[in-house]
Amino acid sequence: MTGATTLQWLVDGAVVLSTEQQAHLVGVLGPRSWQFDAVRATLTFSGPGLETLEARSHFVGSAAPGPSSWLWAWENLNGYPEAAVGLAGRVRQLGQQYGVPELTTAEMPLTADLPERLVVAAKYLTGLYSHYSGAVAGGTRALLLMEHPWFTLPAPTKLGTLGSIGQALATGMVVDHVRAVQSYAQVRGVPLRWTAPDALELALTDGPGRVRFDARRRVVGLDG
Repeated sequence: MTGATTLQWLVDGAVVLSTEQQAHLVGVLGPRSWQFDAVRATLTFSGPGLETLEARSHFVGSAAPGPSSWLWAWENLNGYPEAAVGLAGRVRQLGQQYGVPELTTAEMPLTADLPERLVVAAKYLTGLYSHYSGAVAGGTRALLLMEHPWFTLPAPTKLGTLGSIGQALATGMVVDHVRAVQSYAQVRGVPLRWTAPDALELALTDGPGRVRFDARRRVVGLDG
């Protein structure tokens, strides 16, 4: 990364893998309820007849409809211990290092996609791609990054990878489609190559997946 790093650059670099990871979490967590323990820095998921899952958690920030604002957890108005908010502080430090103002401004006006964009950027910077958005009092949502062996993704397949690319693009958060695909392949360890000036081929575990682009570097086809 360079001094020219932007929030959008970070989002483009992480959004496909984030999309794949969140889809995986739906199957892992199921209908479990959640409880956050700030002192132990854990999220506990439980439900009738379901095995309890306790994940290491990192409070990233909160989106509050009352003041209509996003508040980074490193601002730490509630006095949470370092174990719970230290990772958010690390994101702030990297934001200062790379000159990304959205990562260093404690409170910002809330927009529909701002919380997810900030969390996806935090994923790129920390390497933690699982997050949970939990409803708290007054409609506020707390955003947390999580770690647990159950969250490990299966090997990348045509259905999973190409589906995740399509779903990520559907969010409207991606600007540089080529970077989004290339960054996903790099982090997932998927070999890829240009098979034509407008086509990237990913060597997935069950065969090749092909992504076609137009002259503006926008995805126009997913084959596989």
